[in-house]
Amino acid sequence: LHKLQHVMMSVGLSSVALCTFLEQKGYLAQGSTNLVLAAAYGTSGLLILGHPSPNAIETRGHQLSGLCNILCVFAPLAATNKWAHLATSFFAMWNGCLWIALG
Repeated sequence: LHKLQHVMMSVGLSSVALCTFLEQKGYLAQGSTNLVLAAAYGTSGLLILGHPSPNAIETRGHQLSGLCNILCVFAPLAATNKWAHLATSFFAMWNGCLWIALG
């Protein structure tokens, strides 16, 4: 189950890259990437929050990362609202810093 959760999170975020490519080529409507990004962040956050871990530090890291991901669901508004863009960028950056700091 542990590896499956990681694969599911990776597939969700990888689909954003594919969606970006397809949107740039004109195969998807403009703004589709933001919607897929919000869905990927939301599902990734829920998966990591429900992810069991053997120790307290990893559990806290999962909780913080899950919260950051869930708060990134403002992504569809990021293109039109500067506060949503700032919030999405901040929580995405914070999530990345957590993963780097916790290993």
